[in-house]
Amino acid sequence: MVKTLQYWEIHMKKNFVKTMAPFIGLSALAMVSAHTNAGVMATSYLNVSALLLEIDVNNDGIADQVNPLDYVSITGGQRTTQTNATLQGANTASGVALAGTLGTSDAAFSCLGDCSGVSENGNTYDLDTLKNDITSTYAVSDALIEGSALGGGATGQTYADTAMSGASTTGGGTAGSIITNNVFADLLIQVNKDLLGEDTISFRFVAIYDLFVDAIISEDIADDPLLTGLASASASFSLDVNDESGAEVLSAGIEETDFARDQPGRGNQNIFEVDNGAFVTDWLEVNDGEYQLEILQSSSAQVNYVPAPASLALFGLGLVGLGAAARRKRTA
Repeated sequence: MVKTLQYWEIHMKKNFVKTMAPFIGLSALAMVSAHTNAGVMATSYLNVSALLLEIDVNNDGIADQVNPLDYVSITGGQRTTQTNATLQGANTASGVALAGTLGTSDAAFSCLGDCSGVSENGNTYDLDTLKNDITSTYAVSDALIEGSALGGGATGQTYADTAMSGASTTGGGTAGSIITNNVFADLLIQVNKDLLGEDTISFRFVAIYDLFVDAIISEDIADDPLLTGLASASASFSLDVNDESGAEVLSAGIEETDFARDQPGRGNQNIFEVDNGAFVTDWLEVNDGEYQLEILQSSSAQVNYVPAPASLALFGLGLVGLGAAARRKRTA
């Protein structure tokens, strides 16, 4: 009786392994394949264009059709753009471009991974050419400032875009990318007393802008407790004017520039999108003297993806191996 029970116990165990191993193996393979479309992505694009200095010569709150160069002059300053991209431990050399007061500063285009569809100064919101692709693995960064606020208008553009596709990291490990861009203008504005006509004049800055900030974690990552994903993106724009004493006399920014962050369980809830938004500062009444203008614009994006532990998948595949070995032994 004991031998009979032992026989059935051993026989049932063998049949269990033989019967269940393929299903366990298929489950393990399904677990791996289920994440091949997973991904995390963050995109930040900000283009501020037609930035102009308007003059109100009689302080009535209405811009006068005058040449700003007749009333103010640029006596010094510098423009700087910077780009940087990292992806899965690889880094691009930080691109820094310096320019004179009204020169063009165009930092080197930085891209790692899948760079298809992106090019230097070639990706814009208006043309719908932002990469913004959760199925690819890449990190791209670009920045440019050109033109003059005293004639024709100035333009500043920052673009940061990065994504990790789950297909590129199947088997475990971590991946991340960080991008930062900066556009900086530091100008000295001299108000010419002889042309005031009044004791004071007023000026303000106006511009139009496009903004796209997005952060996404795919649903399969968000819903799976074994997976970890993070996506965040941000954009900012600020304009400040200080007088000769260093005191701040004008400060403005684009209110919609914000921080987008996606976390498991939240879904794609964070997106900021503005097409041809209007930027207008308050009027600043000024006397004869020197004023310092500082403009800072930035875009940043960051993602991180940690797939399911490889040991779980290998455990399932190992059971498939045991089943195959049992079949080979029985066949022999």
